[in-house]
Order: sequence, then structure tokens, then C-alpha cells
Amino acid sequence: MNVTDINISNFYARVIDARDKIAAVREDGKSIRVSIPVVYPNGNMAALEITPSDASAFITDMGLGHLESEYSGAEAYFDSQAKKAAERFGVSYDGYNLFAIEVPITNLESAMIAVANASVQAASNAIYRSIEDRSSASNDQVYERLLGVFGANSVEKSVEIKGLRETWPAHNVVVLNTGSTAIFEYVSSHQTSISNKFYMYSDLMNSEKTLSLNSVVENINSFNKAKGQLLADISHVVPIAAKNSQYERYAKMLNVA
Repeated sequence: MNVTDINISNFYARVIDARDKIAAVREDGKSIRVSIPVVYPNGNMAALEITPSDASAFITDMGLGHLESEYSGAEAYFDSQAKKAAERFGVSYDGYNLFAIEVPITNLESAMIAVANASVQAASNAIYRSIEDRSSASNDQVYERLLGVFGANSVEKSVEIKGLRETWPAHNVVVLNTGSTAIFEYVSSHQTSISNKFYMYSDLMNSEKTLSLNSVVENINSFNKAKGQLLADISHVVPIAAKNSQYERYAKMLNVA
């Protein structure tokens, strides 16, 4: 079917239907609740509460950004990221959990987008920083394991490796006497951690180096439930408590693009 075969009126109706499924508006007492197709890292859509007052409107994110951070164990990182997001998007932050702005009704659209984006960005950055810090501590643990398996002369804590499109900071890098390189990156069960390593490994598979890509995890069952199969398709999944002989075996199992 080409464009000229499409009934534009029917297509317009379908677009309206799609819009109504991803964005919803409902009354809630003296306020109006709006879901916005801007997504938090956990997959939940942003939502706003809008309260009218004469010719102006008071808009808040109802503390959902803070709540998303709390659910992901990143609450301690939220405040600093919230202050940055509030400044970037020109909205207010109450110093605890709420983004808000009061604007004339004529500016409703841009204000809604600003509050939603501030909330999502603050939560996203807080979760990302939390994952980075936790991964750093876990990568240190993996590094110590590898030192015991391969020796200090064969293991680097962090090495920049060029993929097809980007250069990546790879952690826990083992250079074998065969000339091949094994990477043992710690990956948490959080979807953001899995996604970040998926992009990295996808690019590194096209590196000029001969690589063994390994995702080191706390628990394989929990990892798989968190969409870990994405990484299992392009890397070896290694439990952090694996025996030394298993680390040796995985280091020799190469990934071929």
C-alpha cells in the first residue's frame, strides 16, 4: 500500500485514537490529572496535577520523580539532580520531592512539558548515578577476583576500547597469552544497567580486537527476569560467585560479530 491508497480521514482518526491511549486527562476534585508520554527509566509515564486559579494554573509532578528514584534505591541522589533539572527547565523544586510551576493558562502547554521533563530527567539521572556508584563497587569486587585468577600482569581495572562507532571505558579487562581480550563488566538487574551494557557490547562486537564479552551478575535468575536475555544474546552471563575455573573458561569463549 502506498500513501495515495490511504484514506486520510481514517488515518487521522487512528492517530487521535493512538494519542488518547498514550495521554489521558481526567478530573480529580478541583484539579485535573494528565498523563504525559514522557517515560521514567522504569517504564512508567509521567503524570501531572493541574489546579486552576483565575486565569492561571498551578502544575506539579505530584512527587512522582522522587517516588521513581525511591523505588530504584536512588533517593539519596535525587536532591542534587532535581536542583539541576529545575534550573534547566525553569520550574520550581521544593527541596524535597516536588516540581511545580504557576503560569497563565495561555502558557499551559510549554509549562506541562517543562514540569514533566524536569521530573523524568531528575529521576533518570539519580537512578543512573546510583547504578554507576553501585556498579563501581561491584566492579572492584570483580577486579579482585580476576587478580586471583589471572594475576596482576594480565588484568587492567579499566581500559578504553574502540568499537565500531564509539570508544568505551571497559572494566576488568584481561589480556590472555593468546592475544585475545576478555572483558568482565558488572551488570545490575536494573533495566538501565542492562540497556547501557547492551549498547556498549553491540558496538564492541565490531571492534578490531578479538573479544570475550562477559556480563558479571549477582544472581542469574533475577537478572534474566529483568530482561537480561538482551545481554545473554551477545555476551556470556557469569555469576559473580563463579569458580576461578569458570572465569578462565569464559575468558576463552570469544564473541563473534
